[in-house]
Amino acid sequence: MFKALEFKNENKDMISIYCDIFQGTVGIPKIEYRITNIGIIPYRKRKEIFLGTNIRDRYEYRGLPFNSVERENYVKSEFLKYVTEEQLKQAIKNAYELLKPNAENVSYLVI
Repeated sequence: MFKALEFKNENKDMISIYCDIFQGTVGIPKIEYRITNIGIIPYRKRKEIFLGTNIRDRYEYRGLPFNSVERENYVKSEFLKYVTEEQLKQAIKNAYELLKPNAENVSYLVI
């Protein structure tokens, strides 16, 4: 999990969008970028509050079927209360740019 986008909202709160990469192992190789968490540091505070922790503790979330589209839609709707769809897309673009192969992040190794 890494910080893909960081900005201040209109209330001067610092918002951080965290992304993760999932690589499929069965069948055709598949790489999936996931927005895993959103961190909020309220104005004039130091401690970061993570929305993922708050969402997982809610009964509405726990009542939804495990690994379901309903859970994913619930998390997305909660994330969209704090950030816009455009900011989520920008975070994914930044995550791709960070991981895009270039001369600096390619190494040669014999295993």
